[in-house]
Amino acid sequence: MSYSIRRRQLSLAAAVWCGGMTLVARHALAHAAEGDAARTYRTLRPLRGHFDGGRWSDDVDRWQGRKHVAMQALAAEMLRERARAAQLRKSMGEPDAMLEPGQPAHARALEQAQWLNAAPAPVTTTTLWLYRWRGRHDQLMFALAQGRVVAAGWLHELE
Repeated sequence: MSYSIRRRQLSLAAAVWCGGMTLVARHALAHAAEGDAARTYRTLRPLRGHFDGGRWSDDVDRWQGRKHVAMQALAAEMLRERARAAQLRKSMGEPDAMLEPGQPAHARALEQAQWLNAAPAPVTTTTLWLYRWRGRHDQLMFALAQGRVVAAGWLHELE
């Protein structure tokens, strides 16, 4: 089996599994006070976990750990609200990286993204904001067009 076919199979499997878990995470956070996900994320963001060269931390590194769940909730909220760039910055802080159309990394990110919304906007012309979950290993990505979130998705290494 070729590498690209196997990668697509793994991406599809991860997307299906992630989608179900995202619903669980959103439901769990639905009853929390507004802003809890943002506070949790901002508290955990500076902590170095296993994927950042530190020690393993369930809160930071574990699938469905506190940081992962907070990021899922923020992704859903920012996407649902078509948040403005200022609102995204207020909730999550400055992005760890920004990719502009025409950059090779921008094209690669679009190709590898596992989008949360079924039909993202024409993301080839959008700025991509990346927020690290587990170092560069797994990142949450927002596509912004005219200063608003139009798509959100994950970039996973899929080992």
